[in-house]
Amino acid sequence: MSLRKKVDTTLRRFEKSFETQNLIEVSRSALLSNLHLFNDLSGKVIIPVLKGNAYGHGIEQVATALKNEKLTYIAVDGYFEALRIREVSRHPILIMGAILPINFDHIRYDNFTFVIQDEATIHALGATGRKLKVHRVLMALI
Repeated sequence: MSLRKKVDTTLRRFEKSFETQNLIEVSRSALLSNLHLFNDLSGKVIIPVLKGNAYGHGIEQVATALKNEKLTYIAVDGYFEALRIREVSRHPILIMGAILPINFDHIRYDNFTFVIQDEATIHALGATGRKLKVHRVLMALI
C-alpha cells in the first residue's frame, strides 16, 4: 500500500458525519438600524468590517444587505474576501491584511484600497506601475 493511500485511509477514520444545532439568523433591518445608530452616535465614518466571512454570518449576504447604504468603505482582511464582496457590491473596499509583494502583479485593483504595513510593500506596489489607493498604518519604532 502506498504512503498516500495509508494517509487517506487513516484520515477517513477520523471523519465523522454530524449535524449542527447552530443556527444564525441575521435581521437585515436590525443590521441597518445598528449601522445608522452608530453613524448617528459617533458622528464619524463607520466602516463595516466583514472579515472572516463577516464573522461567520455570510460575507455576501451582509454585503448585499449593505449595498444601498452610503459607506466610505467595507473592510476585509484579504484579497479573496474583497473579490467575494465585489460580486455583490460596488462599495469601495479596504483590504486591511498584508499581501505578499510577489502577488501584486497578479491581482485586480478595481476600487480596492490597500493598508500598507511596511516599506517593502510600498516599493512592491510602486513597481507594478499601477494607479491605486493606499492607507498607511503608522507604527512607532522601538
